[in-house]
Formats: sequence, C-alpha cells, structure tokens
Amino acid sequence: MAMKGLLDKLNKIQDLFSTLRYEPIELPKIVVVGTQSAGKSSVLESLVAIGDQPEDIEEQIQELIMDYIENPLTIILAVVTANTDMATNESLKLAKSVDPEGERTLAVLTKVDLMDEGTDARDMLKGLVIPVKLGIVGVINRSQKDINDNKTMEDAFKYEQEYFQKKYKEIASRTGSLYLAKKLSMLLSDHINKNLPDVENKIRKEMEDCSKILDECGESITDKRATLMNVVNKFSQAFCSLCDKGSQNLQSMKLTGGAKLCDILHSSLEKVFARCEPCKSYTTDQVIIAIRQSNGLKPPFFVSEVAFETLIKPLIKKMEKPALACVDAVKRELGNMCQLSISGQLQLRFPELTQALIKVVLGIVEERSQKAIQTIKDLVSIETGHITYYRINVLEEEFQEVMKQDKIDSSLIPFKEGVLEEKLRSRSRGAGKEEKADIDDQLNLLTMSEKDKKHVIILGKMLDHYYQIVAETMQDSTAKAVVTFLVNEVRESLTTELSVALMQRELDELFHEQEDITDKREATHAKLNVLEQSLQVISGITSHQGRRKRSAAGASPPPTFSLKSAILSSKEG
Repeated sequence: MAMKGLLDKLNKIQDLFSTLRYEPIELPKIVVVGTQSAGKSSVLESLVAIGDQPEDIEEQIQELIMDYIENPLTIILAVVTANTDMATNESLKLAKSVDPEGERTLAVLTKVDLMDEGTDARDMLKGLVIPVKLGIVGVINRSQKDINDNKTMEDAFKYEQEYFQKKYKEIASRTGSLYLAKKLSMLLSDHINKNLPDVENKIRKEMEDCSKILDECGESITDKRATLMNVVNKFSQAFCSLCDKGSQNLQSMKLTGGAKLCDILHSSLEKVFARCEPCKSYTTDQVIIAIRQSNGLKPPFFVSEVAFETLIKPLIKKMEKPALACVDAVKRELGNMCQLSISGQLQLRFPELTQALIKVVLGIVEERSQKAIQTIKDLVSIETGHITYYRINVLEEEFQEVMKQDKIDSSLIPFKEGVLEEKLRSRSRGAGKEEKADIDDQLNLLTMSEKDKKHVIILGKMLDHYYQIVAETMQDSTAKAVVTFLVNEVRESLTTELSVALMQRELDELFHEQEDITDKREATHAKLNVLEQSLQVISGITSHQGRRKRSAAGASPPPTFSLKSAILSSKEG
C-alpha cells in the first residue's frame, strides 16, 4: 500500500480512537523532543499546520513526553541546535535514555544558518557526531523577523533549499523541511508495516476482553417477566445439578452439593452414632440398681426386660439430637447451594433480585424441613415406644455360655466401674447407728452375687447389640426422611414457588441495575465498536499488501507527510 494510503488508514484508526477519548491500544507515532528554543515549534510548523494552542502547551507536553517515548512503537524526533554542544544536549539524552542504540531516533538539526563564522554542521549532518540510526536532517526555520514580515512557508522552503544547495551541496538532497517530511513519511510507513501484526493482535485481544466484559454485564433487559422466568429456570437447573453431581471442581478439597449432603446424612451421622459406647454410658452401680428396681413381686428367672428398657431408652433418645443436627447441616448446605447456583453476573447486576431469590429459597427450605424434623422425632418415639426383643435372640447362645459359668471374672463386666460403693463405705466409718444401718442396706443393694454379675454381663451384650440395630435404623431413616421431605420437596417445588413469589414483587425493583454496570456496558459497547472498525481498517491494509506482493506492483511516489498520523510531543529544557 502506498505511504499516503497507509498513513490515511492510521489516521482513520486514530479518528476512531478519538471518539473514546483514550487509546485502547498503542499505535505507532512520532514524538518531537527538544530543549527550549531548539526550534521544535518551527519544525512542527514546517511539517503540518498548527492551529491555536493553549498557552501551557509546553508544560502539558512535557508531562506526557516520557509516557510516549518509552513506548517501543514510537519514533523519536530529537530536535537539536547546531550551535550547541551535542554531548550535553538534553533532547539527545532523553532519547538515549529510552532508545540507547538509537534504533528509533531521528535527529533534526536546527539553526544551521546561525553557526559561528568559520564553523559548519557538515560532520553533524553526515552522522559523525550524533549516534542515531534513522539519520540526521538539517533544517532552517523561519526567524521571528520572517514571521513578523509575513514570510510564507513556500518562500521559507525556497530559501532553505537555496541555502543548503550553496553551503552543503554534496548533501543538500538530504536536507530541508520537505525532505524531512518525506523521510518521516517513509519511516512511519515502514514502522507501521513492521508493527502492524502486533497492533492487530492487540486489537483482537482487546476485543476478546470486551466480549468477556459484556458477557459479565449482560444485555439490557427489555422483557422483565420473560427474563425473570429464564433466571428462575436457570437457577433451578443449576441447583438440581448440584444436588445430583456436587461440585465439578477437582481442585477443591471442600465437598459441596450432593456430595456434601451424602457426607452429612451417611458418613457424619454414622460417625456420631459410632462414638457412643452404650456400656460406657453407665456404671456398674447404675446397672445393678436398675436390676434391683425392676424386680417385682417375683424376680425374673432371666434378665429383666424392665431393666433393659430402663437402660436402652435414654440411649435411643440421645440419637434425636445428632439426627436433628443433620437436618440443620443439610439446611445450611442447601443455603450454600443456593448461593452457588446464582450466577456471578446476576449477583453483580441485580442485587435486589439476588437477595429476593435467596430469601424465597431459604423460606422453602425452612418450611420443608419441619416435616423432616417431625419425622425424626416420630422415629425416636417409635423406637422408644416398642422394643423388639426378637432381634436380640441371636445372642441366646452367648447368654447360655455366660449362665453356665460358675464364677464370673469381674474384668468381663463391660460397664464403667462404680464409685458409689466406695463413697458409702467412707460415710459408714463416721456414721451413727441408724445412719450406718441405712448405709449398710444401700451397700447390700450394690453388692453383686455371681448371678448378678451374669445378668450385668448379659445386659451389656444386649445394650451393645440393640443400640447398633437402632443406630443403623435411625441413620437410614433419618437420611430417607431428610431426602424425601426436605431435599426432594425443595427440588420439586423450587421453580413453581420461586416464580409465584418473585412475580408478585415489583419487577422494576428486582431488575434495578447497578449504575456502574450500565455505564460499563455502554462504554464497552463503544470501545468494541471502535475496535471492530479499526480491525476492518487493518484487515484492509494487510489484504492490500498481500495483493501488492502478488502483483509486484511498482512503488508509489512518497506523499506529503501528515502529522495527523503521529502524536507530537515536546520537552522543555
């Protein structure tokens, strides 16, 4: 593509960027750097018309210059005066600080016509003094007198050409403002071509980022009722999916959803029940007293059922607390699943709708949990209301073995050692006659015969066995009650109850969007539109270049340079 066409394309992209009031990506540009009175303004004037500028333009440019020249896409136009020491020139120092090899620095030598008599700029113009690889171009700017005398730019260019032709004939063709404009056009054109793929990649990356932001922001809502139903359906699907599959995050060590519910209802409850050792819940004193108290007019031939029930029923009742705790744990997890099922976009855009949705779901969970709670309480009542002794018959042979023994080893008694007997004996030593007689009666109750020991051992076996049976039943029934009356009920009623409850709310309130989200969406749409148009421009450049290479067309003549395609800056000394 001809240089003029290429620069025009870059101008078009800059025009597009200007609508955003900022550059979404860096473009190739030229920055003019020079000390005070080096002739920067005159150089610019000779390249492109400069309209009215604010009074503090130099200060504004000074603040921006480093930001510009640090960019590797920038060509640095270092303006230096021919009648000063190059070693201490500030503009060259500044350029070298960011471009030490001079790969992207072009020097412009001003005030060539004002050098001391007997000196000239020949060595400087030939590149023997200033180490920059893009070259050095000498120019002669209009003086203040020329400006006051209304000397035209055309006359100034003519004088400039005549001066260099007379003083520096061998290099005159490579000097002057017109040559500088052409050289800059070619440099910028080459620079653009070199960096075009990178610019295109950056635009595509910015477009991807814009698309992600727009996905997060979502589109503007037109039909609120339809949108609400869509939100409810998506939420319900996500919630039910969590129930069925749990989290798909393999990196997380935290169980969620169905996996967490399973752990609560099976593993956790089983561990709680397993921690209870029935025989360690009682002392031998308590067991023998239970046996004595259960004796009616006729003592039982075998182990007293009354004593057994006196000991087992409190243990069964204790199962209610951990079972109900499971309901609370499931409720908490359902609440957590509710949060996880709400998209991040919905939470950011519509906090009112998010809170309303959560409130309705938690209300459904609380309501459905009541039946599960009551069922668990009923299960405990059922288990304590009727003891099924036939389930203990499997221990009959063990009972017979115990009863056959003549002498029982006290270490075989499974209950905790009693302390009441020792306390009574201690009291007896200092007691009066009547009190001592009462203590002796109590000691007689605690003294175990061989038959008592056998009964105590058998009771221990019965407690362990029956407790395990009931624990398994309670664990299984609790899980079934919670899943049936809580989890499944919530799943099945979720869509309907959410729709009914939320439709009764003021939809404008529910879909009130955060102002910053609205602003971000509009700004991102504008940016994406600019980027898409810019990409079309660049695609036009690259496709044209491809056709040029295939057709091997001749080179176009260099255009008049337009600084619209470059950002021009200046450095105050």
